Amino acid sequence: MLSDPRKTPRSYPEQAPGSWTIPLARSAITSLEQGYLSPASRLTRAFRRDPRYVQGCEQFIGAVQGCPAEVIPAPISYGGVGTARRLAEDAGAMLGTVLGDGAEAQMIEWGKVLFYVGVLSWDTTARPWAPVALTRWPLEAVRVDLYQRKMFATTQGAEVEIVPGDGTWVVYTPGGFCNLDAGLLRALSEAFISRAFLRRDLVNRTQASAVAALVAKLLPVANALSGDDAIALEEKLKALQTGSSAGIILPGDMPDLETLDLGGKNTMPLFELGHRIHTADLINPWLLQDGTATNEGGSLAKAQVLDGVLMSAVQGCVSSLWGEERADGSHAPGCITSQIVRPWALYQGADPRTVPLALRRVPDLDEDARLEAESSRAEAWRLEVRELRALGYEVTDKEARELAEARGVRLPAGLVMSVPTPPPPPVPDPSAPVPDEDRDAAEEEQAA
Repeated sequence: MLSDPRKTPRSYPEQAPGSWTIPLARSAITSLEQGYLSPASRLTRAFRRDPRYVQGCEQFIGAVQGCPAEVIPAPISYGGVGTARRLAEDAGAMLGTVLGDGAEAQMIEWGKVLFYVGVLSWDTTARPWAPVALTRWPLEAVRVDLYQRKMFATTQGAEVEIVPGDGTWVVYTPGGFCNLDAGLLRALSEAFISRAFLRRDLVNRTQASAVAALVAKLLPVANALSGDDAIALEEKLKALQTGSSAGIILPGDMPDLETLDLGGKNTMPLFELGHRIHTADLINPWLLQDGTATNEGGSLAKAQVLDGVLMSAVQGCVSSLWGEERADGSHAPGCITSQIVRPWALYQGADPRTVPLALRRVPDLDEDARLEAESSRAEAWRLEVRELRALGYEVTDKEARELAEARGVRLPAGLVMSVPTPPPPPVPDPSAPVPDEDRDAAEEEQAA
């Protein structure tokens, strides 16, 4: 039974970056730990106002979505292999529709920073029904009961329980269900706020340094300008300072204008240092390093190492969101399979054991080097088996397999050993005619 996704929450305004302070951010995190999500959700949405946050986030999302996606049939098929393949193909087309329009990107971003709650919309005119869209549900309209370990959505009608995978609700929590502070919010918040204040101070300091500060000395009290005249003089000085006026006429008894050098105490290096630190603090939690984002010079080996670090971060996200393929050939389904593909497949009337598996495969950046090393080990193992057999040792298939395992060579389970045994040396035939040159050599040997 599908829950009704038509009840939507109201819209929530976005809070400007400058309105956030570090005490407010810490208060938002404290409220989050108690199950109140509204401040943390507003803070997460404010992150999007910082270009460096967007850079790190989009680069991470691009790396995840750059991994090839596929939907494979279940390893156990009930109803025939053709039925399982057809179900996998249909699931792939369905996911292409549901995860389009930035839905997957939102799952990745909100899942990494806080957690993601979405609503599946179904096409009820199709036969059978099929999901057509995934919409993020604002966390301001979510309440978490930490005691019961349940989530509730506040709709325009009433409060309803959020049940992940029921056909309506999709909840992506990489840190575990109701583990609310496992995301990057804590690591990003202070860097985000510090950068906002730093940019404000930098603009003010740059403006002050770029304009000469003019100093006008008023005459002694006896000859001082009247109030109106002093105000008029101040306005003329401001106009001269801002460049809206090319000159100024002073009373004859006024002293010459003096300029105040504000560049003597240059604080720009401090601003630059703070900018680098807080920029790295916004990027590092996403990419586990900032080398691939800052594009700083370096060797090819360094670039390969940085790419490998990025892929290790991507692997964790892909495993929790899409699932992973274990070394023994089994699969661990992720959020997309268990909460989107599975409800859709069951509504198709499929057996629960035939639910297709949605995966993204993280590329192996060291594949060439690894394959070359494996090939070298395999060739050394074959040579060793040949030499043992040439020396007269009978190396059985079992012994060859044990030797391969000891040498780090992987062999298929049912493989018959293909290491050839050297042929035995030829045995001379006494009845065979002796060549003339051999007969002459034998006679010469006997004569000697």
